[in-house]
Amino acid sequence: MAGNDAPLPAQIDLAERQIAVRRLAVSRNMKRFNEDVRQKLAIPAVLLASAGVGLSIGVLLKHRLQTPPHSTAIKSGETPSGKIAHTFGNLLKIIAMVRTIAAALPPDMTCRTQPKSGSKPQP
Repeated sequence: MAGNDAPLPAQIDLAERQIAVRRLAVSRNMKRFNEDVRQKLAIPAVLLASAGVGLSIGVLLKHRLQTPPHSTAIKSGETPSGKIAHTFGNLLKIIAMVRTIAAALPPDMTCRTQPKSGSKPQP
């Protein structure tokens, strides 16, 4: 910002120009970020993995909705530690499903990022 010897309108004008430049930089960076995310999410391996995770979560949630309500679970003797163990078991099932889907993908469908323009390609 200008020193104290500049008139106030000049200081205000300089601050407004700096804000405009920063807004343009933020807008440009957001556009680049959105493009990068779209490119990375469009990789077939990522799409298949996302679909697999969604499917596995859907199956587990469907199973959970079919279990008895909380009041009957308490009457049947289920303890909070049993619920934690059940949740942990479901988490392990999700991890196993994701690993199975990842193992089923062909090796050429790995998640690779494109080199930035001007950078050297990696071997």
